[in-house]
Amino acid sequence: MAFGICQPESPVHLEETGELAEINAGLNKAGDYLLKKDNTRADWIRGISHDIRTPLSVILGYASEIEDTSSLPEAIQKPGWR
Repeated sequence: MAFGICQPESPVHLEETGELAEINAGLNKAGDYLLKKDNTRADWIRGISHDIRTPLSVILGYASEIEDTSSLPEAIQKPGWR
């Protein structure tokens, strides 16, 4: 029997025989699948947030320049103009 804290990165694989072995194998397989799925999802979110953040930074930079440009009409320089 294993005691202590089980980290999600290190699933516990117990050796059993018979019906318990089948249940254990199924649970370990499901745990491995969920861990892989969670890691894949986290990697995807990291990539997407980088892909979105970069163009938004450029847009915010241009908007800041427009606000600071004194040669433009005052109505355009104000944030939220329409």
